[in-house]
Amino acid sequence: MDKNKKSGQGSKAVAISLFLVLIFLITAGYYLYRTLNRETVSEIPVSLPVNYGGRKQKVKIYFGSPDALNLISEEREIYLTDREEDQVKQVIYELIKGPKEDLTPVFPPNSELREVFIADRVAYLDFNRSFKEEHPGGSSGELVTIYGIVNTVVDNFSGIDKVQILVEGQEIDTLAGHISADHPLARRQIQLRIAN
Repeated sequence: MDKNKKSGQGSKAVAISLFLVLIFLITAGYYLYRTLNRETVSEIPVSLPVNYGGRKQKVKIYFGSPDALNLISEEREIYLTDREEDQVKQVIYELIKGPKEDLTPVFPPNSELREVFIADRVAYLDFNRSFKEEHPGGSSGELVTIYGIVNTVVDNFSGIDKVQILVEGQEIDTLAGHISADHPLARRQIQLRIAN
């Protein structure tokens, strides 16, 4: 009987060990899959409705000048969609990708747009925590970031007058301590120039 008892305990130990190994392999496989399939900023997918028709529209995307003292626009193309939120997402993704010319990026590394919604002519843009935590700071850097985003959205969408910036679904008092961002912001002229 002791032999059967030991045999039963051994079987349980083997079964538990196999179960733990299986859990470990599944978890490791999942993390390996996510690591190998991690998207770069330039590959962020834009979910387009099936009926977008492939039509495109030119838009202005604002980046900082090389000295980060004003904004300069670059022209890009986005797909026309039925939902204005989808078009705003595309514009922000273009902004996150960064400039093609020798201009200053608006977004810090690892920034991601989480969601966009529009209500009462205000676009609410919800970014991840990295957008705020990894911002390099400085008054001109903050100005370029905030108004690069606001001016890009307001200039390209006639149905939007202001932009409210959110981080992880919450309003922020300021991005880097120099500009109040706790309310919807209107477009602001910052010595705008057009890139050649």
